[in-house]
Amino acid sequence: MTVATLPATAEVVLRFDPPVLNIEPGVNTTLSIWMDDPIDIRTFEVRISYPPDLVESISGTSGSLFTDSDYLIWEGFENDEPGHWHGFAIVMGGFDWLTGPGELFSWSFLGLNSGSILIEVLDVALYAPDATLIPDVILEQMIVVSTDDQSWGNIKALYR
Repeated sequence: MTVATLPATAEVVLRFDPPVLNIEPGVNTTLSIWMDDPIDIRTFEVRISYPPDLVESISGTSGSLFTDSDYLIWEGFENDEPGHWHGFAIVMGGFDWLTGPGELFSWSFLGLNSGSILIEVLDVALYAPDATLIPDVILEQMIVVSTDDQSWGNIKALYR
């Protein structure tokens, strides 16, 4: 088997999908994290911060890249502290891994109040098939989510 790798100086850029949301109080919404690069991974892990007065975290699950495989997947979603969650998905088996692109994780939440919110990425990591950390993995540090039904016009994406 061949392991696909990126040059040592390349960044792996992950993304939220959809990139901008319009949510309303009382409505469940799902936000996914995607990898567009064709690289081999064993593990995905992320820590997220959000305003708990504007959204209620419901659940988090491994994405279709993991669930559509025939491998045993160990996944977790820790939502013990208001305003923070930690999610992960790991391919179990010494000789098993996944190859991107694909959906890594999805988060479901409930809109509680009107207002614009920031979803901040505190930490994100991918691990290679040999369980070593893949360097330079980036997920946008912030995403603006609006709970108001309003037109934003032309806005620039927020980056760290």
